[in-house]
Amino acid sequence: MVEALSFPSFCSLMEAVVGTSKPEAKVKLIFSDSFRKSFGHASLYPLLRLLCPHLDRERTYKLKEKKIAMMYVDLLGLSPTSSDGKKLLHWTDPTIVTSRAVGDFAMVLQEVMQFRTVKPRADEAPLTVKDVNAMLDTLSGQDKDAQKTVFLHIVTHCSADEQKWLVRIIIKDMKIGLRHERVLQFIHPDAVEMFNHTNDLQKERPFILELTNSMVRYVPQIQPFQVFTPMLAKRVTFGDCTKAMNGNDFYMEPKLDGERITCHLQQSSSSNTTQRHMQLFSRNGVNYSDKYGPCIEAYVQAQS
Repeated sequence: MVEALSFPSFCSLMEAVVGTSKPEAKVKLIFSDSFRKSFGHASLYPLLRLLCPHLDRERTYKLKEKKIAMMYVDLLGLSPTSSDGKKLLHWTDPTIVTSRAVGDFAMVLQEVMQFRTVKPRADEAPLTVKDVNAMLDTLSGQDKDAQKTVFLHIVTHCSADEQKWLVRIIIKDMKIGLRHERVLQFIHPDAVEMFNHTNDLQKERPFILELTNSMVRYVPQIQPFQVFTPMLAKRVTFGDCTKAMNGNDFYMEPKLDGERITCHLQQSSSSNTTQRHMQLFSRNGVNYSDKYGPCIEAYVQAQS
């Protein structure tokens, strides 16, 4: 299983990908012959959550560089005015970070942690992809104190290189010079279309069970409570609009900025009662049911 892949091996692979220039070569390096031989018939979903974290809708951390920097300063007992404290808090300032890491928080963190980490014991097993996903699941959606506990474990159990890549996964910016479309297309010819349609990496599972298994094809389906991406409107001139209406009356409304939300409504019956369940999803797959549902559900339910 791909979950058994060691995280240090994943980090070394990412460093090799960064050092490779052409996108096609990067993808082939990730899904090498040896990788395909070992994991080609297993679900790649656990790996893709780390490789393309910006596609992972299941985990939200609400953590960016500034918050993580403040957490590290606290956990390491650094003074904000110390050399390393200032590097973490002002990682974009070239007068403070004088190395090539300036502007890249994960690399600055790697430099700060380089001589602060302890080598693992010989009998201590390395982190695996499964371990990292479990750690990130714990980190997701937690309050500040709970997140600090997770970071304390990271600081005391992970190498500087591992912390660099963990932070990149958490801020959802891997900086490996490879678009997710390249990765998905390599896995399956329909994977990009499916992701663009559903906006959900988890829905890719049937197509990432086996690398390039083109015998299984994607058939678009729309079901209640499953996110889908509505087609964009075509930009036309006002003259084309009036011509298309064939002289009939029509209404116009101003286009307002904001999310375009689809309303999912499904009726279910049980023991002489009928209920209609409603959920609201944005085009980007964000569930806004809790935020907007209380305001409009009564009006939606009143419709026949």
